Amino acid sequence: MLSFLAAFFIVAPGFAPFTELGPTAGDKPDIMTVGYRMWSGGDCKAFLRGSDSYCTTGDCKAIMRGSDSYCDTDDCKAILRKSDSYCKTGDCKAILRKSDSYCTSGDCKAYLRNSDSYCESATCKALLRKSDSYCD
Repeated sequence: MLSFLAAFFIVAPGFAPFTELGPTAGDKPDIMTVGYRMWSGGDCKAFLRGSDSYCTTGDCKAIMRGSDSYCDTDDCKAILRKSDSYCKTGDCKAILRKSDSYCTSGDCKAYLRNSDSYCESATCKALLRKSDSYCD
């Protein structure tokens, strides 16, 4: 069986069999996954350091663990389920639809435009610059 698997991976080197298992320790979420809201300094550090031990909200833990059972908000569920029908805010819809016309905050526009000049919060700048020194 092992030789079969080895042969399979040689034949299909681009195949990634474990990508659907969800996040693992040290994984950092995609910037578009966190763009639907403003975050606390602890949540910001959790995202940038890839450790949910810094999370201060259930939404942060949900994103870090890839499980909507930890979500505090419907927007979090919408992001994890990739369905804007759960969204309660314009920022959530904007992120899922990839259209800043739905944004209600500068942070949302910053994430979608990949430009920290639109950021209203320090955590937005931290996440876009990938530097936890900006986390509140």
